[in-house]
Amino acid sequence: MKKKIMLITIMLLTMFVGKNNVLADIPIGKDGIDRYECNAFASPSWVIPRGIKDYYHRFCYEVVCSGGVYSKRDQVRNNDYTCQNNNGTPYVKVSSDGCSNYSGTCNTYNVRYCTKVLYVDCTRKADGSPYTEQGIVIDPTVRPTVPTTKKTTTTTRKKTTTKKTTTRRTGTNPPMPTIPVDKPTTTTQEVVTNNTKIKKIMVNNTDIKYNENKDTYTLKLLYDVPDVNVSVELEDPSSTYEVIGNTGMPNEEHEIKIIVTSVSGDKREVTLKVNRYTNLNNDCTLANIYSEEYPIEFSPNMYSYKLTLPKNVSTLDFEVVLSDEANATYSIEGNEKLKNRSTIKIDVRAEDGTTCQYTIKIKKESNTWKYIVAIALLIGVLAVSSVLLYRYLKKSKGRYKYE
Repeated sequence: MKKKIMLITIMLLTMFVGKNNVLADIPIGKDGIDRYECNAFASPSWVIPRGIKDYYHRFCYEVVCSGGVYSKRDQVRNNDYTCQNNNGTPYVKVSSDGCSNYSGTCNTYNVRYCTKVLYVDCTRKADGSPYTEQGIVIDPTVRPTVPTTKKTTTTTRKKTTTKKTTTRRTGTNPPMPTIPVDKPTTTTQEVVTNNTKIKKIMVNNTDIKYNENKDTYTLKLLYDVPDVNVSVELEDPSSTYEVIGNTGMPNEEHEIKIIVTSVSGDKREVTLKVNRYTNLNNDCTLANIYSEEYPIEFSPNMYSYKLTLPKNVSTLDFEVVLSDEANATYSIEGNEKLKNRSTIKIDVRAEDGTTCQYTIKIKKESNTWKYIVAIALLIGVLAVSSVLLYRYLKKSKGRYKYE
């Protein structure tokens, strides 16, 4: 019966290990994959059982180039790992990183997906030394042994009997039966501590320079970055910590809470205040408004202009030159069916969303002055003709006599 139990246990452990990538083929981080393959690769939240020496935890990241800087977002939430033996700072190293090329500055906005693999050993501390759980040192190089008892079976026609084998000692003493031991037991006394001290706090793999006498820190974070990775190294590995508010953050001032709890129940709280900032260009000005046929005296800081057009012109032909041609955009409204007192609007939008508006107010030429000039000329001609006729009649009055 015990052999069957041991065989079933070994089969279950083999299935468990293969399912969770503990001792199975080592996963490899990749780049240039699609979102679905990336999400399928990532590990869910997992508790690493006692006795497991090698574990490979997998992550999926969305990489975005925004504002000239690469930003990585964890695509699978709640995919943290914890050690069942309460090792809060296990030995961890990067096994394979498909995201290694995405760091620092970048030039073109793009979205990519990549994966990363961490090797985790809960039987060792972060510095590689063996981890002690409640006074028991777990040596990662030694595998636990389980005492076994051999049995022999004698079969007769009537019944089957089981006899326990005995271990003979050398010498003249008679053989002594061995007492099988199913499982060795170790009695330890749990040490209750109230140690909530923090050694280090890392935010996105950057040390915030934690000071024990300071419980509030300020983080500057780009807009549209909703999640940050917060890890804490505790002085007492038997204490635990919880991070609240580091995912799904709004684009405004926000607070992240770190709560450390000791074995005795004492607590320590650290606050990380998040201040948003942007490195996007806010220049929404124009460099020029150019019209070859109807010149405009342009100035970048002058937003309103007046322009006189002939009465038969219904559309103004002009060009717009942006100050930030690489990032800003513009739109034109009202440049159709122009008439007297029409207004052409040029709306400019900067990279960070800042807007500016330039206006051109149209005045149409009138033909009234032409009629006035013509009438004036006609009146002038009539006046001159009248004067000349009067003089002519006056001179010719004495030349003729009527009989």
